[in-house]
Amino acid sequence: MGSFDGSTIKYDFNSNHQFLDTLDSGLNDALALQAEVNNVFKILYSVYEGDGALALQAAHQNIADLMDIAVSDMSDVNRRAREQQETMAAMDRANAAEF
Repeated sequence: MGSFDGSTIKYDFNSNHQFLDTLDSGLNDALALQAEVNNVFKILYSVYEGDGALALQAAHQNIADLMDIAVSDMSDVNRRAREQQETMAAMDRANAAEF
């Protein structure tokens, strides 16, 4: 094989799949953290009453909203990355078939 001069793009599909698996792992960790945070708030709800409980509920809602956005964004990025990987693999197969 010739030297790489920067005029072509080489896709390493195996490495890309490994990276995408890492994204899946990060998403699973984020979902686990989200559940853990919700459990902590459930415990705290049993301790606070009145204004403290209302403030706690507002804080929980704010954190839950932020975590929902983060998890949704992570999921969207992962989905788009997998779609792009599959598109590039299909193009690679199509181009290889033409030789």
